[in-house]
Amino acid sequence: MKQVQYRINKIYFQDSSYAINVSHDLDNDAEGLIFDRFIHDLGIMLHIDVLYEKASKSDERWYIGGNQHLQVSLDDHGEEYLLTLTPLTEHGNEIINSMSLEFL
Repeated sequence: MKQVQYRINKIYFQDSSYAINVSHDLDNDAEGLIFDRFIHDLGIMLHIDVLYEKASKSDERWYIGGNQHLQVSLDDHGEEYLLTLTPLTEHGNEIINSMSLEFL
């Protein structure tokens, strides 16, 4: 089964239409709140339990969450994040393929 990766520039959490809409919804334009909402929305879309757990103290990889069908991680690469979706089952592949990332 093949991982799917998305590069997300950190400016996305400030200037994208998604960030603008969320900042209006929350009546707050704090990047951290917009990022948290993004992760929450992603969790809903993928039907995963969202956790924030650092993979190790020495790197910038975060385990975002998962379920029995897929896992989601996020790597911090300075000016961008690398979001990785790893299917664990065929159903995980189906979830990834059917999800909508129109907010990216």
